[in-house]
Amino acid sequence: MFKKKILISLIVVGLLIGGYFFYQGFSKEKVTILYTNDLQGRILPYVARWVEKEEKPLVGGSAALATCLKGMRYDLLLDAGDFFQGTPEGDFTGGESVIEIMNELGYDALTIGNHEYDQGNENVKRLAELAQFPFLSANIIDEKTGERVKYAKPYIIKEIRGIRFGIFGLTTSTSICEGLRFGEVIPAAKECLKELEKKADIIIALTHLGFDEEEEEKITDYQLAESVPGIDVIIGGHYEKELHPPVISPKHKTIICQTRGNGAYLGQLDLVIDKKTKRIIKHKGRIITLWVEEYPPDEEMASLVEKYASKVRKVMDEVIGEASEAIERDPDPEAREESAIGNWQTDLMREFAGTDIALQNSFGIRGDILKGKIAKRDIYNVSPFGNTLVTMELSGEEIRQIMEESVGEAGILQVSGLRVLYDKEKSKGERILEIEIKGKPLKSKKTYSLVTNSFLAENVEPFKKGRNIKDTKVKLRDLEEEYIRSNSPIKSPGIQGRIATTEAQKNTERRRK
Repeated sequence: MFKKKILISLIVVGLLIGGYFFYQGFSKEKVTILYTNDLQGRILPYVARWVEKEEKPLVGGSAALATCLKGMRYDLLLDAGDFFQGTPEGDFTGGESVIEIMNELGYDALTIGNHEYDQGNENVKRLAELAQFPFLSANIIDEKTGERVKYAKPYIIKEIRGIRFGIFGLTTSTSICEGLRFGEVIPAAKECLKELEKKADIIIALTHLGFDEEEEEKITDYQLAESVPGIDVIIGGHYEKELHPPVISPKHKTIICQTRGNGAYLGQLDLVIDKKTKRIIKHKGRIITLWVEEYPPDEEMASLVEKYASKVRKVMDEVIGEASEAIERDPDPEAREESAIGNWQTDLMREFAGTDIALQNSFGIRGDILKGKIAKRDIYNVSPFGNTLVTMELSGEEIRQIMEESVGEAGILQVSGLRVLYDKEKSKGERILEIEIKGKPLKSKKTYSLVTNSFLAENVEPFKKGRNIKDTKVKLRDLEEEYIRSNSPIKSPGIQGRIATTEAQKNTERRRK
């Protein structure tokens, strides 16, 4: 009798425990979101130069992405902008090649990035019509009508197993395109939230704003999350900054995601949602590196990619010269130091323009020139954005302000005709210790001539305030190609101490002792 009671008790406890876990399993829903950002036309695999191996592996490309996607179960596939500008395969078709590939991959939505407008408003409109998924942005305004552009939706609703996801888009307000105004992102976000709160359970911001916790002037994903309550997840792009694991904003607990972009990474965010409250109770994120060896190219996608690559190859594979040694970027752009290719570029710019100095943003330099033969593609990879050279005049004090801002950013300006010494440890406004122009100390009230690229001239305030601004209409990459054709084999200028830190100086002195 006693044994029978124990058995019955065990059965009851087992049923209760089983029932609890049965209920728990049915009371939660797991939703998987996959995302990319800043694809920049990287539909072909490329060499992973950052890998510290003699034989560097191939990474990325649409065929590897297709293989990876086929091996996964997911609910949403999103992109956070800047999807085509950056390679000949993307640029020469005005992005049509990338849109066809994204259609084939089954993207659910993308947010418009600033580089989508490198070929104008009508081209973006054309691409939106070709896409089998919606373009998103809540803050792109047609100046003629004063209303949002019609080819971009402010938001969409996607229902997944009874849970409504509201996904709205935001484009950086620093974008430029004739006939358009890129509105402030926080008011646009609040307007979307007001509408979505009644229509959606989970709200996702798909943004092209960048990410910087310390930014004081611009709105990036971090400032958005801290300023606007009600956003559950932000999937972002623009700065190509790996957020792994996802960042949780302190104030509103928003989950913020981003990859390093360039077609080499796929982000994954798993959400566990309470089906009763429709709230996120758990999340887990990871970033998948698309190594070609691990994800062999999908044959159907490889064939589609080749359709476009073969046309470009005829032009881009032309050999235009050779390099007797490699001319490379700083392997760590976060180090905020000069690079050999930065010196090479800015020397060309200054010589062409006949100015006192030349300034070029490090993140505008997207490739290296390796030792050996140089093809047109190599120069395109170095300077993919089609920026032209712009000359202007600035005072010494304005140049100091530009350099002060530069040394505090990851994408430090590369320079020619100028030498700067700074202290990384000092506070903003006090980091610059010395500046010399043509070997002489900078004079605050003196006027200096400079040449820079059209992106900086049009987007960065100190440059926009320059005097006697003139766009030469000469593309930097055309200048580079012409120089290589005329001066082959070319050599590296090396590192010359144009950008020096007090820390580096101390290390040099220690080595000398």
